[in-house]
Amino acid sequence: MGNGFAKLSAEWRGKNTLLLLSEMLRVETRLHRAQQLLKNPALSINEVALATGFRHLGLIHKTFKRRFGMTPSAWRDGKQARNFH
Repeated sequence: MGNGFAKLSAEWRGKNTLLLLSEMLRVETRLHRAQQLLKNPALSINEVALATGFRHLGLIHKTFKRRFGMTPSAWRDGKQARNFH
């Protein structure tokens, strides 16, 4: 997780390690679910965000890009293209 982990660690400095790991796992689970939902082109990115617990579009974009290096839209476009080749 590189720089994202360092930033997260700074934000959580002094927090309970178990709480930190629990939050990281929760975010990873939500992102994995978002990837699954993004495979369905009938769902908008906003619908995917809301279905996975992200309160607004900007938050899923920021979190997704930090984790995967691309926006949900770019991930979906790449995934769709790979599925048709």
